[in-house]
Amino acid sequence: MVTDHGGVFPHGLMPVVLVVQGVIFAYAAVGRKTLLLIPLIAVILVGGWFAIRRRVSRAADEELPRFTK
Repeated sequence: MVTDHGGVFPHGLMPVVLVVQGVIFAYAAVGRKTLLLIPLIAVILVGGWFAIRRRVSRAADEELPRFTK
């Protein structure tokens, strides 16, 4: 399994973040826009996570009585 040996990023996410930052700064015009959009992207990801979590919770609540009969 991938997770048995440290997962997909065995040295953590910091090297990945540093590489991404390097690419962003190498292409400054695109990089500035990307850096400015990071807070917006984070908000959208968190909102989507809560929405999916709510949907899964509702589905589990609806299906649980069928399995306990």
